[in-house]
Amino acid sequence: MAAALEVSTEASTVAAKHDLLPTVLQRVATAMCLPDDDVAALSPALRRKVGQMLSAREFERYRRAALELDGVAAGVAARDAKLLPGGFAAGDRVEVFGLVAAADRNGSRGVAERREKDRVAVVLDDGARLAVKPENLRLAPSKPRDDDVAASLEPSSEVPVEPSASASSSDAAASSSDAAASSPRIAAALELIEAERDGARAVELLAAALDLAPAARSVAAVREAGGAAARLYVEEMAARGGGGDDAAWERRKLAWLRCAALLPRNADVLEGLGSDAAARGRRLAADAAFALAREAAAADAPPAAAPVEAWHWPMVDDAARFAFFDAFLRREAPGKRVLDLGAGCGALSLAAVGRGASFVVACERSPALADALRATLARGGVGADRCDARDRDSRRLGAEDPVDVVVAEILDAALLGEGVLPALADAYRKHPGAAFCPRLATLRVTPASSPALARRFVADGVRAFQPYDVVEGLAYEPLAPPVDMDLDLIELARRAAPADGTRRRVTIPGGFGETTVTRRGRLDALVVSFVLRDGDRSLDSAAGHWREACFFVEERPELDVGAALRISASTAPLDHGEGDALRFDVAAPSASIAVPPKAPRNALDATTDDVARFNDGAYRAAHARAVAAATPERGRVLELGFCDARSNDGPALPAFGPATLRCPGGRAASIVAAASGDRFDVLAHSLVEPSGLLRRDALQEVEALKRFALKAGTVGAPRVLPSAATVFGVLVDAPALAATKFTREGRLGDHDVSALDDRADATLRDLAPAACARLPALCAPFPLLDLNLDVRSASVAEEAARAAVASSPPVSTPGAAHALLFWWHLRYGGEHGAVAETVSTAPALDGGETGDGHWRVAGVVLDRGRGLPLARGDVLDVHLAVRGSKVGVLKTVTRRAKDGGAAANRPA
Repeated sequence: MAAALEVSTEASTVAAKHDLLPTVLQRVATAMCLPDDDVAALSPALRRKVGQMLSAREFERYRRAALELDGVAAGVAARDAKLLPGGFAAGDRVEVFGLVAAADRNGSRGVAERREKDRVAVVLDDGARLAVKPENLRLAPSKPRDDDVAASLEPSSEVPVEPSASASSSDAAASSSDAAASSPRIAAALELIEAERDGARAVELLAAALDLAPAARSVAAVREAGGAAARLYVEEMAARGGGGDDAAWERRKLAWLRCAALLPRNADVLEGLGSDAAARGRRLAADAAFALAREAAAADAPPAAAPVEAWHWPMVDDAARFAFFDAFLRREAPGKRVLDLGAGCGALSLAAVGRGASFVVACERSPALADALRATLARGGVGADRCDARDRDSRRLGAEDPVDVVVAEILDAALLGEGVLPALADAYRKHPGAAFCPRLATLRVTPASSPALARRFVADGVRAFQPYDVVEGLAYEPLAPPVDMDLDLIELARRAAPADGTRRRVTIPGGFGETTVTRRGRLDALVVSFVLRDGDRSLDSAAGHWREACFFVEERPELDVGAALRISASTAPLDHGEGDALRFDVAAPSASIAVPPKAPRNALDATTDDVARFNDGAYRAAHARAVAAATPERGRVLELGFCDARSNDGPALPAFGPATLRCPGGRAASIVAAASGDRFDVLAHSLVEPSGLLRRDALQEVEALKRFALKAGTVGAPRVLPSAATVFGVLVDAPALAATKFTREGRLGDHDVSALDDRADATLRDLAPAACARLPALCAPFPLLDLNLDVRSASVAEEAARAAVASSPPVSTPGAAHALLFWWHLRYGGEHGAVAETVSTAPALDGGETGDGHWRVAGVVLDRGRGLPLARGDVLDVHLAVRGSKVGVLKTVTRRAKDGGAAANRPA
């Protein structure tokens, strides 16, 4: 019953292990909707199973997981009780282990008292006090030595089913237990549970034995089909019963937790839980679920996946950025101690050493980048006597070693999103006399009209929830001159991140200004960039790798020429992460401005990708026509993309409504509409995500849902739409594109930063189709891979994962192939006399118009960005396969035009 425990156990401040059992039983009853008599009958088996399977380590893991997912310990009176790092609670009995510096304290026990930054303050039994990292603490066993927790969980007449049960109620429970156990159905279930070691299977057996047939079928679907079926199951469970918002959330949460137990470490399920929790204001649960989802996704990632975020390479390639900070170090570093916050691969740390710093402390909390940092220093001949590389957050450093210079290049396109304010505030408190860079900045805020941006944020009264977006090649028209706001980042940091650790929304000092409308139009966005200032030098973010951040204006007022606008700015902590988000208020006092009614905002927000997909009229129409043609009379459709068709006399599928947004931002498909029952005749899905990559696990999901439909009674496999897809590619000569994934020849100025390239992921995504169409193509487009999604027998996922070879047409324009761009042709079959049609995700690369499509272009950088030299007439054989969401290039073979032989054989 390990999985049942994982599903149904909430956090508990358990003083003794046997106190867990009544909670387990009650939560099992709630999660499985069991009548009390059945719970009483099952309790002896549950006691035995718990005793057999629950070790001390497992108990701690369940307790921690429950704390993370719900954020509250059962029995803690106040909902806002402060949890300690690692999920511990004040008053917990803990044991210290794994210490190195204070190894003599390992095995000591005491009571967790309070938080001390990222550590737990513990009062040991001998009166000593320690501040211990949470990874060096575990719950202390309730017995003097915890040989086996099973002993404390053995069946006992002293342990009632309910924690508050009286003796009389215990007797009644025992009586009902005997009566229920006499049922052959219950007796058979008990025997099966006792014999079953697989906890997830035991849950399924319980459901089936207790005549929970719909739930049993849903459980089977969740185990087989994964994320999409989990969402269907949650919606099915949520529809049962009444009650208010709290009761509805409790049903949804328990359903998600049950799915999480059936699919351990499944990122889609955890993201679904997080999105559901966030939509209902359960921020603590959402944050924990999203964190667990990121861990699960990282654990499932293939070995070749990049542990370094993709934006790092364009940043390293930004020569103006490096020159700005290098000039500051040239002036301030000689003979000084330098602190490099967010050191990355170490380029600025090396620059500080090169400019004569007496010592450099380089902090980088990303483990992958910290490894690259150490490798960069070693290749640059910089030893520990000149630079100390630390893989930790700078706020964990003490103030005992003063520094004279602080450099903190931890800025995003909207200036504050990477956590620069808390980092600067902490560094200033510890080193108030140091010289800081950056310190002075100017925000440049331009009112703009942008229908392209609106298509990413607004659809049928629903708006996306992102505070801002950064879109390459986004078209906009300025409506007024920009408003410039001068900032002192140190002063702002001290207000936004004070010493008491609280984070708050603050008005930016000097963060306001007025401008006058010079062009009539609808105010869709504020386009924001920033300028860093240091003496007579400046750095404009709009001209570098950051690009511009677009803040959507929800009201979208119509502005007349001459109208006055007053714009004010503030900062607020991000919901996720440690950065801050800019917030803008626009006041338009002029009577010439007609503000349209505020669009209703759906309770469950969409992502910009969701909105952009719906606003792609050509795709939506083709999808709707195909679904309508493929669905038989009174047929049933499982819609995993979107559709505004009416399936003959079948159910109407909404174009875009609340159901579309049940799981915003999840990697698995959102459920737009599903007919009641398990059987369906048409499976409509979205194969390609807006980035241009294959939707994660899309092929496996289609296969699993087809098998499930057959088991549920569908006559023949359901039709799948789109029914087939072809991946097309083109070779381009684009060194600038390669530089977004690999450094130029492994160097930044005079410094060797090639260690960064060892952690690169060659996959390209989110490229603007119009910009891609302008890149020099070396040959005509050619097909890379065919996927038949409507096949009745062979597994599409298995076929796609097998290596295939695609040969390019003869090269027509000599050059170096830096990248292979790819896009998709989605084919919809011609059922019932309908005309078959194909939807391209990048018409511009097919030679057509760019249009208003929501898809962008993906690709792969070849030969670590060096480029494959190709002469006229050469043919490139590309060995490729689908890996997760990516079309991966395994190797390339160049066949020369002169003799047809293979002249070059290179791994990807």
